[in-house]
Amino acid sequence: MGGVRSFLIESKFIQLVVEEGGCYFLLRIVERSKYFLRSVFMGKNASQWLMNHIEHIVVGASSKQFFTFREGDIAFTLQRSSNSFGQFLLLTELKVGGSRRSVIIPEGKGKNGWRVFGLELRKMLNPSQYSKFD
Repeated sequence: MGGVRSFLIESKFIQLVVEEGGCYFLLRIVERSKYFLRSVFMGKNASQWLMNHIEHIVVGASSKQFFTFREGDIAFTLQRSSNSFGQFLLLTELKVGGSRRSVIIPEGKGKNGWRVFGLELRKMLNPSQYSKFD
């Protein structure tokens, strides 16, 4: 099983890749722009945590700005921030030993960037809820 979903949020190309089989599960989130390529890798529990928190942020159920989750020797943070271009979510993967990766998910107009990301993530993690022709 597994799959790939690709979409644009503003000028960023986002790709979600799920690799799974038996007890193995890996979600790879890839962010591409004109000048860089960044990625974050997560297991099943961290992926579910991310999906739930993005949905809470989009619907306004959570006013928190910072969320953390630990999976084995990896810690994940989801931080809501802003700069001169608008609001964004910074997802960071921190490994024991100092290794760090991050991706930026722009809010987009009307929070559509976060909505699209959340919907695409849900389609990857719960494919049985959606038709095969989606």
